[in-house]
Amino acid sequence: MKHYIGEIGTDIILDTGVDISSATVLQVKYQKPDGVTGEWTGTVQDTTKIRYTLSEDDIDVAGRWTFQSYVEVSGGKWHGETAEITFAALFDESSFTDLTKVKDMIGLLVTNTDDDVLIERLIMQETKKIQSYTGRALFYGTYTEYYDGVGGGATFIDNYPVDTVTSVHDDLDRVFGSDTLVEANDYYVDQVGGIIRLLSMRFSDGVGNVKVVYLGGFKVIPADLELACSQLVFADYLELKGGMNVLEGETVTYKPSNLRKEAFRVINKYKKLSMI
Repeated sequence: MKHYIGEIGTDIILDTGVDISSATVLQVKYQKPDGVTGEWTGTVQDTTKIRYTLSEDDIDVAGRWTFQSYVEVSGGKWHGETAEITFAALFDESSFTDLTKVKDMIGLLVTNTDDDVLIERLIMQETKKIQSYTGRALFYGTYTEYYDGVGGGATFIDNYPVDTVTSVHDDLDRVFGSDTLVEANDYYVDQVGGIIRLLSMRFSDGVGNVKVVYLGGFKVIPADLELACSQLVFADYLELKGGMNVLEGETVTYKPSNLRKEAFRVINKYKKLSMI
């Protein structure tokens, strides 16, 4: 499950491994990605665990948060081991996969953090490459896009599937005032394919004269695209680690070239549609 800033109702549960039912102080301490620290008051769960339920404004910074239990009992004070959760920016151009999934594919234990920074950098690098290759942002959000009219009765928008279309304008002067607004009942939206089809007219033949404002993209990144991004990161990682590569003459599933080939079989399905 991916986590986002502003999350409410998620339980942070830290297992201390000892009976803390008589503790006088129970805290979940945290460090934000920007280094700011603080603590929340927790409650006992199953005698050995501290639980804190996230409330409004708790998670206010995107990035990797570190959590640690803190307990005071009669005669002693203890800190537990740290745990980390990455919170993404809501509807932000974040990434198509995450550190945990890539490490699982590579075969690295969660506790092995030696290459975490490298892997996260590769994830962002491959995310940007996929966006550039497909010509699409793909993430869910509000987009304002401009297209050539070419005198046709339809236009393909970039970041489908489409949730809602806010407005469509057709203006050869590219001012896009209210007098150039195409009324909603004058077009049909193919939400899955991302096509706006005029019902009884045609767009003007011009350059950048069609302006579309809409809410679209994937609220949840499709599983096959997530896997493809992980494969590309894995391929990069194998090459960067040198000795982990295999001989060119061998047919091995995890050879970098094979990983990339499998990944692009999926990524090609997400390439931006265009007018013919």
